[in-house]
Amino acid sequence: WVKVEFWAGGNKNLIENGTAGDPTYVTTSPAFEASVNNEAGTGYGRRLSGFFVPATTGDYDFFVNSDDASNLYISTTASVVNKCLIAQETTWSDPRKWVSSGGGSTLSQKRSDTWSTTAGGTAPYAAGIHLTGGSKYYMEINHTEGSGGDNCEANFKVHGAADPVDNTPSLLTGSLIGM
Repeated sequence: WVKVEFWAGGNKNLIENGTAGDPTYVTTSPAFEASVNNEAGTGYGRRLSGFFVPATTGDYDFFVNSDDASNLYISTTASVVNKCLIAQETTWSDPRKWVSSGGGSTLSQKRSDTWSTTAGGTAPYAAGIHLTGGSKYYMEINHTEGSGGDNCEANFKVHGAADPVDNTPSLLTGSLIGM
């Protein structure tokens, strides 16, 4: 399961710098997804957090998708202290749009293997993110919702495998995640 924290009237900048205060409420999700099929409100901030536990050692690519903007982080360990920004939803996308966008998002920024700190720059994770099977890696999405539809989700693939198909659920579920 994944922890889902919700701040009414919050935003991801406040969440990320730790000044948002206590969340309005906290719940859980069985996948690295929230509000995929329903409206959670307007003008709020949300954080999904938990662990990715890869089944096998290898190189992985990650995808983020949300309405509105979000940042996806993974840690080099189980500790939040070591988290690194690896992908961003720059505007908005409909639920589970892993490789496309309805809102004009910068598609290269939505995935770790093409994401860069300055769009168009060198992608630091172009060869995938190397992870050890069975180890826990802290993951987090910080999401801001303005108005309209809202959803927030992450997905992954083994580096070099086919991209996830739009409209399919996240693979970050079951024994691959934890709190």
